[in-house]
Amino acid sequence: MERDIGTTMDSQGSYTDDNTNHASKQEAETENGPESLKGQNGSRHESERFDNPAPQAHYMLGESHHDQFHRQRGLKNLENAIAYMSRAVAFTSDYDPGFPHMLERLGAYHSDQFRELGELIDIEKTIEYLSRAVALTDASDLDLPGLLNNLVRSHCNRYARQGGIGDIEKLIEHCSRLVALAAHDDPELPMRLAGLGGLHEERYRRLGKLDDIDKAIEYESRAVILVPDDHPLLPQLLSTLAVSHRERFSCRGYIKDLDNATEYAARSVELTSSDHPALPERFADLGICYGIRFQARGNLDDNDRAIEHLNHALSLAPDDYPNLSGLFINLGVVYGARFNRLGELSDLDKAVEFGACAVSLTPDGSPRLPERLVNLGVFYGDRFKRLAESSDIDKAIKLKSRAIALTPDGDPHLPYRLSVLGASYHDRFSHQGSQEDLDNAIGNKARTVELTPDGHSELSGRLAALGASYGQRFKLLRNLNDIEKSIECLSRAVILTPEDDPHLLDRHLNLVIAYNIRYRSVGRVVDLEKAIEYISHALALAPEDHPIFPVVHHLLA
Repeated sequence: MERDIGTTMDSQGSYTDDNTNHASKQEAETENGPESLKGQNGSRHESERFDNPAPQAHYMLGESHHDQFHRQRGLKNLENAIAYMSRAVAFTSDYDPGFPHMLERLGAYHSDQFRELGELIDIEKTIEYLSRAVALTDASDLDLPGLLNNLVRSHCNRYARQGGIGDIEKLIEHCSRLVALAAHDDPELPMRLAGLGGLHEERYRRLGKLDDIDKAIEYESRAVILVPDDHPLLPQLLSTLAVSHRERFSCRGYIKDLDNATEYAARSVELTSSDHPALPERFADLGICYGIRFQARGNLDDNDRAIEHLNHALSLAPDDYPNLSGLFINLGVVYGARFNRLGELSDLDKAVEFGACAVSLTPDGSPRLPERLVNLGVFYGDRFKRLAESSDIDKAIKLKSRAIALTPDGDPHLPYRLSVLGASYHDRFSHQGSQEDLDNAIGNKARTVELTPDGHSELSGRLAALGASYGQRFKLLRNLNDIEKSIECLSRAVILTPEDDPHLLDRHLNLVIAYNIRYRSVGRVVDLEKAIEYISHALALAPEDHPIFPVVHHLLA
């Protein structure tokens, strides 16, 4: 779910200005502003007023021009307001009790100019002046929350433009102060907590620090507790909390987080009116929770619910729904998951259809595009395994290759994308026998293993896949180095595979086959002894009716 980190910003990102009429009496005599006051007939009084370093006079003139700007929308008035207020600030001591307010007004003027012109220098100036105002304002001052709110808006604007992590750090700092300043019964407290939680989640997504996702859940949970059941923002708060629990499950694997995510997403849907524009998104989030829970627990009922809710979200979504591509790819994933469980080709065809729609709707440059290309490639690869149509495996390789080309080095998703591309090259080699495909399979799988850190849950499987490809190339080229590498990879895979992993038996058998091949090629008795050793391990793992036993007799013969 996309989230607005600027929870304190209005729709225009502008300030609430309580001072627009403060100096309206000055407007007639200051129409032309400081740049044009000097040297004009009949304007010596105004010229002297601009040259006079009296701060209050410049302050009043600045407010007057700002008032004219709001009523007439003339950019010249805004420029004059900035010039006058800049003079007021320049001639005022830091110790003047009115100085923070002058700084706030000058920041507000620059904020207005940023909205008019979109030039980054204005938002930089806004942040500079508001930061000074906040630093000079006592913690007990009733104006401090308003100043902090305006500073938060400004950092939000700059973050939206530049994406700098420094703005996230400042936003967390300032929003933490806003939360600390709020009384327990302050009606603004729940939204401040929710905004602070959203900022921690944004920093988690940027930096991957698990402490941030914990804090996001802490603050968002407090916000949910504080609002009554009939609060109009409760469904949104629940939806946000559900996404945060889902994020934490993805990095820590605690099934309790996934159950919480599903519960909160369901409550959010239940409390959302049938005509609310967010209803499609909330049904989609609920469907995603069920889909992930199916992957975690294997209960097919969860996947059926995922399909139901995602289809309902699609039926509710208007043609201009902003995340239509996300709906399509998630539908593809859950239909693909049901195909893998039940084997119904119609589910796989739907996965391909929805995946293709998602890719076609995702613009070039979108950070979501590589993931969607890979998912569609996986669907085509699965259909190739079922129907053996060359066009499907060709499309799978093309899509996965494009995804990898768009994935930067260091991206945490790169190892997975390399692994599935390597698998597709291996599948096409098995079908067509091209050595080039087998070389590409090994190259991608080897890079996958290289990029997978020790302790990663997928490392054993990736080693096993690489070992299998080396074994295939030995059969093709009879290069002894390949069978050596095959045994090395398969041995590591067996060591790293947990005893309760259902793949352990197959990995023992593949290692037996590799040792047997090297024994027949080189004739070293030690390889035969190793083959027998791993056969014994495999027999201990297999149930009595397992088809391993005929294989074992064949190998022993």
